[in-house]
Amino acid sequence: MNKRPLFGADSNALTWLIIINAVVFVLLNFIKIIYYLTDTPIAFFDTQILNWWVLSNNPDTFITRPYTLLIHMFTQISVFGVIANMLWLWMFGFILQDLTGNRKLIPIYLYGGIVGGIVFVASTNIFSGFAMGTPYLMGAGASVMAVAVATTTLAPDYRLFQMIN
Repeated sequence: MNKRPLFGADSNALTWLIIINAVVFVLLNFIKIIYYLTDTPIAFFDTQILNWWVLSNNPDTFITRPYTLLIHMFTQISVFGVIANMLWLWMFGFILQDLTGNRKLIPIYLYGGIVGGIVFVASTNIFSGFAMGTPYLMGAGASVMAVAVATTTLAPDYRLFQMIN
């Protein structure tokens, strides 16, 4: 029996992660376009919409919006950021699914994003006197990095280009 799921299969975790990221990206940018078309200042988009989706480094804001620890890893505004993250996720996620099956990808993705968010909040509050950083975290960077680290840890000698010596 073939344990490797096909990319277009309904139960493929990699496909669902890419779809969720793409839908949230399109939704947020559609709302941002509406703000541009109505001549509403773009700062209102940041305060009225985006602040509810990103992980704030302010502990008071984080306590009132704990769900942002989960949804910040699906929130992306930059076109190049979402393309880069989804390409890396597709590449390393496909290899991870090939090696371990379909069930490990989503937990690794979610745990990586949660740990990345906790490290962000803790480090920006501990080291806040040293440098001014961004006041919020968004994007799939930590989650994709967790998938990449899990893949390379599991199979450090995996060859991407098998025809090249």
